[in-house]
Amino acid sequence: MANKVIQAPKPIGLIINDELDFGLHIKYKRTSLGMSKQELADLCNVNYQTIDNIESGKKGTRLSNAMYVLKMLGMEIKLCEN
Repeated sequence: MANKVIQAPKPIGLIINDELDFGLHIKYKRTSLGMSKQELADLCNVNYQTIDNIESGKKGTRLSNAMYVLKMLGMEIKLCEN
């Protein structure tokens, strides 16, 4: 039997200033869908470590992988100028 996924806290605000902010939004969405990191990795055809690195805010993840994870979670990034 799979472990129950505990929902992560909702990030404050919608502004992403760095990798950690980005990762918090990914983690919140994944956990709100009840998905494990491995399930998301399988869905996105990336390895577990890639998902863990994104959610942890580690530098070095390919932008294409991060954008594909966003897409598979039904998320998007909108840019606006201040």
